[in-house]
Amino acid sequence: MISLKPEFAGELNQNGFGPIHLASANGYLEIVKELLMVNRDHCRLKSRDKRTPLHYAAIKGRIEVINELVFCCEDSVEDVTIRGETALHLAVKNNQFEAFRFIVERVRQLNKEDILNKKDQEGNTVVELLLGKDASSTTAVVNAMNKTRRAQELAQSLDQVLENSINEATSEVTITESPLDRLVEFFKFQRGRESPSDARTALLVIAVLIATATYQAGLSPPGGVWQDDGKPPTESSNSNHNASTSSRYSAGLAILSTKDAISFRLFLLFNSAGFYTSLFMIRILTCGFPLRLELEICIWAMGFTYSTAILTITPKSLSGILFNVVIVAVFPIAIPLFAKWWRVLMEKKPWKCLGNRIHFRRRNLS
Repeated sequence: MISLKPEFAGELNQNGFGPIHLASANGYLEIVKELLMVNRDHCRLKSRDKRTPLHYAAIKGRIEVINELVFCCEDSVEDVTIRGETALHLAVKNNQFEAFRFIVERVRQLNKEDILNKKDQEGNTVVELLLGKDASSTTAVVNAMNKTRRAQELAQSLDQVLENSINEATSEVTITESPLDRLVEFFKFQRGRESPSDARTALLVIAVLIATATYQAGLSPPGGVWQDDGKPPTESSNSNHNASTSSRYSAGLAILSTKDAISFRLFLLFNSAGFYTSLFMIRILTCGFPLRLELEICIWAMGFTYSTAILTITPKSLSGILFNVVIVAVFPIAIPLFAKWWRVLMEKKPWKCLGNRIHFRRRNLS
């Protein structure tokens, strides 16, 4: 198939991986060689998060694949991911120390020692990741790396660190990040890795689920609704019931509104905020879609139905009417305006400006 359609070797699947990425990660050396024979540039083919085949081989510790990739393209050792990580960073973070040793040797042979000084997005060099909390050794090695460019001196500095640190790390691995942090980092949205269509699809599914849940909660509030009209009790046995409810209620009125008006209004407040926000998200995410007019009619009809249900289950007192006006009339308009204002505020970051002013004044006073 590759001989008939060689362009297939450089295409990425829906997850952002190419054939050479998968082959490198799984250690399929012969497949990697065949793909490189089709096009040598595939050794620097970047996935959705800008990882090359060398990065995936370093993560899994595939030394033979690493040797083939570096031999085919020496400059591949300089490639970095979307987080600024080199193959050395990835090897250390995934505890692939044998692969790390091998890449370091190739870096020395290629006279590319400057790669060891590169920092990732978090500001860590490879040596700092190796040593972890050993700050004194880290400073000494980093100074040695910065003061010299000769491969022999750099090799001696690194060998001293590797003998004291890597061997201990292989027997007892030091985890710098908790499992929860790794999980959050894995699933976190990253520009360049996830496509806009994937993000829109995920947000649209979430918005629809929230709209469905809040709509159903509005129609069926906690405790349900009264099934018949209530009358003032006349028997003494119903005195407790009379004390806990209003003197009269009608069918369809929320039971919670007659027993605990404050809790009922808080429920309506936050439930309505979630419902109208989800409708606003659906309108934004479906902008430019076909049958836009029909979709707008459905959204407005759904909002009107929800508002009607809220008006029906709420007591017809003056405070209840005012509360309904706020939810039904103000919320649909206020939520988009608040979202726009919040985005502008986040872009300006006034608290940072305030912090800089305070720091500037303190420095002038001192």
